[in-house]
Amino acid sequence: ASATGKKGGKKKAAQDEGADAIALPPPPKRPMSAYLYFCADNRPAVSKTSTKLGDVSKELARLWKEAEGGREKWEAMAAEAKKKHELEKAVWDKECEKLRERAAMGGVVNPGVMPSGKETKKKAANKKKKKNEKQEKPPRAPSAYMIFCSEKRKSVMEMTNDDGEKLSFGEVTKTLAAQWKALGEDEKKIYTEKQKLQAAEVQAKEN
Repeated sequence: ASATGKKGGKKKAAQDEGADAIALPPPPKRPMSAYLYFCADNRPAVSKTSTKLGDVSKELARLWKEAEGGREKWEAMAAEAKKKHELEKAVWDKECEKLRERAAMGGVVNPGVMPSGKETKKKAANKKKKKNEKQEKPPRAPSAYMIFCSEKRKSVMEMTNDDGEKLSFGEVTKTLAAQWKALGEDEKKIYTEKQKLQAAEVQAKEN
Protein backbone atom coordinates (compact mmCIF):
# COMPACT_ATOMS: atom_id res chain seq x y z
CA ALA A 1 0.00 0.00 0.00
CA SER A 2 2.89 2.26 0.87
CA ALA A 3 4.64 1.60 -2.46
CA THR A 4 1.41 2.28 -4.35
CA GLY A 5 0.97 5.52 -2.44
CA LYS A 6 4.48 6.65 -3.40
CA LYS A 7 3.87 5.88 -7.07
CA GLY A 8 0.57 7.72 -6.98
CA GLY A 9 2.21 10.70 -5.29
CA LYS A 10 4.96 10.88 -7.94
CA LYS A 11 2.42 10.67 -10.75
CA LYS A 12 0.32 13.46 -9.26
CA ALA A 13 3.42 15.64 -8.74
CA ALA A 14 4.37 15.17 -12.40
CA GLN A 15 0.87 16.15 -13.50
CA ASP A 16 0.91 19.23 -11.27
CA GLU A 17 4.32 20.22 -12.65
CA GLY A 18 2.99 19.94 -16.21
CA ALA A 19 -0.07 22.01 -15.31
CA ASP A 20 2.07 24.76 -13.78
CA ALA A 21 4.50 24.92 -16.75
CA ILE A 22 4.07 27.98 -18.95
CA ALA A 23 3.62 26.92 -22.57
CA LEU A 24 4.76 29.40 -25.21
CA PRO A 25 4.84 29.45 -29.03
CA PRO A 26 8.25 28.98 -30.68
CA PRO A 27 10.24 32.20 -31.08
CA PRO A 28 10.94 33.63 -34.55
CA LYS A 29 13.96 32.13 -36.29
CA ARG A 30 17.25 33.96 -35.81
CA PRO A 31 18.25 36.14 -38.79
CA MET A 32 20.96 35.02 -41.18
CA SER A 33 24.37 36.62 -40.83
CA ALA A 34 26.20 38.39 -43.66
CA TYR A 35 28.43 35.32 -43.99
CA LEU A 36 25.45 32.98 -44.45
CA TYR A 37 24.03 35.22 -47.19
CA PHE A 38 27.47 35.23 -48.82
CA CYS A 39 27.57 31.42 -48.70
CA ALA A 40 24.08 31.16 -50.18
CA ASP A 41 25.19 33.29 -53.16
CA ASN A 42 28.53 31.54 -53.75
CA ARG A 43 27.90 27.93 -52.73
CA PRO A 44 26.50 26.84 -56.14
CA ALA A 45 29.68 27.89 -57.96
CA VAL A 46 32.02 26.46 -55.32
CA SER A 47 30.04 23.20 -55.14
CA LYS A 48 30.78 22.55 -58.82
CA THR A 49 34.47 22.18 -57.96
CA SER A 50 34.17 19.63 -55.15
CA THR A 51 31.70 17.04 -53.94
CA LYS A 52 33.04 17.09 -50.38
CA LEU A 53 31.05 19.28 -48.00
CA GLY A 54 34.13 19.97 -45.88
CA ASP A 55 36.09 21.27 -48.88
CA VAL A 56 33.20 23.48 -50.00
CA SER A 57 32.80 24.96 -46.50
CA LYS A 58 36.53 25.56 -46.18
CA GLU A 59 36.69 27.28 -49.57
CA LEU A 60 33.71 29.49 -48.74
CA ALA A 61 35.36 30.52 -45.47
CA ARG A 62 38.56 31.39 -47.34
CA LEU A 63 36.68 33.37 -49.98
CA TRP A 64 34.81 35.27 -47.25
CA LYS A 65 38.10 36.25 -45.67
CA GLU A 66 39.40 37.51 -49.01
CA ALA A 67 36.19 39.50 -49.55
CA GLU A 68 37.00 41.82 -46.65
CA GLY A 69 36.31 45.37 -47.77
CA GLY A 70 33.72 44.24 -50.33
CA ARG A 71 31.03 42.70 -48.15
CA GLU A 72 28.54 45.58 -48.31
CA LYS A 73 25.92 43.60 -50.25
CA TRP A 74 25.69 40.77 -47.71
CA GLU A 75 26.04 43.06 -44.71
CA ALA A 76 23.08 45.10 -45.96
CA MET A 77 21.03 41.91 -46.37
CA ALA A 78 21.94 40.82 -42.85
CA ALA A 79 21.03 44.24 -41.42
CA GLU A 80 17.62 44.11 -43.10
CA ALA A 81 17.03 40.57 -41.78
CA LYS A 82 18.02 41.63 -38.28
CA LYS A 83 15.61 44.55 -38.40
CA LYS A 84 12.79 42.26 -39.50
CA HIS A 85 13.67 39.75 -36.75
CA GLU A 86 13.56 42.46 -34.08
CA LEU A 87 10.03 43.45 -35.17
CA GLU A 88 8.89 39.81 -35.18
CA LYS A 89 10.47 39.20 -31.78
CA ALA A 90 8.73 42.25 -30.33
CA VAL A 91 5.39 40.80 -31.44
CA TRP A 92 6.38 37.40 -30.03
CA ASP A 93 7.39 38.92 -26.69
CA LYS A 94 4.00 40.62 -26.35
CA GLU A 95 2.17 37.41 -27.17
CA CYS A 96 4.24 35.48 -24.62
CA GLU A 97 3.50 38.10 -21.98
CA LYS A 98 -0.23 37.72 -22.63
CA LEU A 99 0.08 33.94 -22.30
CA ARG A 100 2.00 34.26 -19.04
CA GLU A 101 -0.67 36.57 -17.63
CA ARG A 102 -3.40 34.15 -18.69
CA ALA A 103 -1.52 31.23 -17.10
CA ALA A 104 -1.08 33.22 -13.88
CA MET A 105 -4.83 33.81 -13.80
CA GLY A 106 -5.54 30.11 -14.21
CA GLY A 107 -6.20 30.08 -17.94
CA VAL A 108 -5.18 27.22 -20.24
CA VAL A 109 -2.14 27.80 -22.42
CA ASN A 110 -1.22 24.99 -24.78
CA PRO A 111 0.93 25.98 -27.84
CA GLY A 112 3.93 24.00 -26.52
CA VAL A 113 5.69 23.62 -23.17
CA MET A 114 8.89 25.57 -22.66
CA PRO A 115 12.00 23.44 -21.88
CA SER A 116 12.97 23.11 -18.25
CA GLY A 117 16.13 24.63 -16.83
CA LYS A 118 17.69 21.16 -16.73
CA GLU A 119 17.02 20.61 -20.45
CA THR A 120 18.45 24.03 -21.31
CA LYS A 121 21.67 23.33 -19.37
CA LYS A 122 22.04 19.93 -21.06
CA LYS A 123 21.65 21.53 -24.49
CA ALA A 124 24.28 24.16 -23.64
CA ALA A 125 26.69 21.47 -22.43
CA ASN A 126 26.27 19.47 -25.66
CA LYS A 127 26.84 22.61 -27.73
CA LYS A 128 30.05 23.38 -25.80
CA LYS A 129 31.24 19.79 -26.25
CA LYS A 130 30.71 19.94 -30.02
CA LYS A 131 32.54 23.29 -30.18
CA ASN A 132 35.54 21.86 -28.32
CA GLU A 133 35.61 18.80 -30.59
CA LYS A 134 35.58 21.10 -33.62
CA GLN A 135 38.47 23.18 -32.25
CA GLU A 136 40.51 20.05 -31.56
CA LYS A 137 39.97 18.72 -35.09
CA PRO A 138 43.31 18.77 -36.98
CA PRO A 139 43.59 21.03 -40.06
CA ARG A 140 43.00 19.43 -43.44
CA ALA A 141 45.11 19.88 -46.54
CA PRO A 142 43.48 22.06 -49.24
CA SER A 143 41.96 20.33 -52.27
CA ALA A 144 43.57 20.48 -55.70
CA TYR A 145 40.97 23.07 -56.72
CA MET A 146 41.75 25.26 -53.72
CA ILE A 147 45.44 25.20 -54.61
CA PHE A 148 44.57 26.13 -58.19
CA CYS A 149 42.45 29.06 -57.00
CA SER A 150 45.13 30.38 -54.67
CA GLU A 151 47.58 30.46 -57.58
CA LYS A 152 45.23 31.94 -60.18
CA ARG A 153 43.01 34.27 -58.14
CA LYS A 154 45.31 37.30 -58.33
CA SER A 155 45.46 37.25 -62.13
CA VAL A 156 41.69 36.70 -62.44
CA MET A 157 41.01 39.64 -60.10
CA GLU A 158 42.92 41.87 -62.55
CA MET A 159 40.59 40.91 -65.40
CA THR A 160 37.71 43.14 -66.53
CA ASN A 161 34.17 42.37 -67.69
CA ASP A 162 32.38 43.54 -70.87
CA ASP A 163 31.79 46.97 -69.31
CA GLY A 164 35.50 47.45 -68.69
CA GLU A 165 35.05 47.12 -64.93
CA LYS A 166 36.96 44.80 -62.64
CA LEU A 167 35.23 41.51 -61.96
CA SER A 168 32.98 41.34 -58.91
CA PHE A 169 33.68 38.79 -56.22
CA GLY A 170 31.03 36.45 -57.62
CA GLU A 171 32.42 36.81 -61.16
CA VAL A 172 35.92 35.97 -59.92
CA THR A 173 34.61 32.80 -58.28
CA LYS A 174 32.69 31.76 -61.41
CA THR A 175 35.69 32.50 -63.66
CA LEU A 176 37.99 30.37 -61.53
CA ALA A 177 35.46 27.53 -61.56
CA ALA A 178 35.19 27.77 -65.36
CA GLN A 179 38.98 27.80 -65.77
CA TRP A 180 39.32 24.76 -63.55
CA LYS A 181 36.66 22.91 -65.51
CA ALA A 182 38.44 23.74 -68.78
CA LEU A 183 41.77 22.27 -67.63
CA GLY A 184 42.93 19.04 -69.23
CA GLU A 185 43.65 15.93 -67.17
CA ASP A 186 47.41 16.48 -67.35
CA GLU A 187 47.03 20.06 -66.10
CA LYS A 188 44.75 19.02 -63.25
CA LYS A 189 47.23 16.29 -62.35
CA ILE A 190 49.78 18.99 -61.47
CA TYR A 191 47.49 20.32 -58.76
CA THR A 192 46.52 16.83 -57.65
CA GLU A 193 50.19 16.08 -57.02
CA LYS A 194 50.57 19.34 -55.10
CA GLN A 195 47.55 18.38 -53.00
CA LYS A 196 49.11 15.00 -52.20
CA LEU A 197 52.34 16.67 -51.06
CA GLN A 198 50.47 19.09 -48.79
CA ALA A 199 48.33 16.26 -47.41
CA ALA A 200 51.50 14.31 -46.60
CA GLU A 201 52.91 17.35 -44.79
CA VAL A 202 49.72 17.70 -42.71
CA GLN A 203 49.82 14.00 -41.89
CA ALA A 204 53.45 14.25 -40.83
CA LYS A 205 52.64 17.14 -38.47
CA GLU A 206 49.81 15.15 -36.89
CA ASN A 207 52.17 12.24 -36.20
